[in-house]
Amino acid sequence: MRALSLIAALTLAAPALADELWTTAAGQIVYEADRNDYVGELSIPATAWDPIASPGARITLHVMGLAGNTADRYGMFEGYWTSNSGLQSCDPAVVGAQGKPTQDWGRIQVYFDTPAFPSAFTLLMGSCFYDPFFAIRAEPYME
Repeated sequence: MRALSLIAALTLAAPALADELWTTAAGQIVYEADRNDYVGELSIPATAWDPIASPGARITLHVMGLAGNTADRYGMFEGYWTSNSGLQSCDPAVVGAQGKPTQDWGRIQVYFDTPAFPSAFTLLMGSCFYDPFFAIRAEPYME
C-alpha cells in the first residue's frame, strides 16, 4: 500500500514539469527535472548554441533557484549549461547531465517576463566563465 501511495505522489508531481515547454527559433526548451530542491534542469537543442551539433543532441540548462518555483520567477536567474559535444574545453569540469563531469559548459542567465508560468523568457548563454552574450528568446508553448 505504501508503494502505491509513493507512486501516486510521484505521478501527481510529474505533470507540472512535463507541461512546461517553450518554443525558440532552434526548437523546444523542455523543463526536464528539479534537482536538489534548488536547481531546475531544462534542455534545449544543441544546435541553438552550436550549428554543427549532431541532430537530436541537447544541451542541459542548470538554473539555480528554479526548482519548484512556478509562481515567483520574475527577474533574473543564473546558472550554467552543459553538453557532451566536446567542442570546447573549460577548466575545471562541472557536473553535467546525470551527474557526469564535463568540460563543455558555460554560464547562463534567464530573464523571465512575468512571475508565473506560462511566461516567456530570454536566455543568455556564454562560454566557460565568460559573461553570457548569446541571446535566445523562448515563448511558452501552448497547444
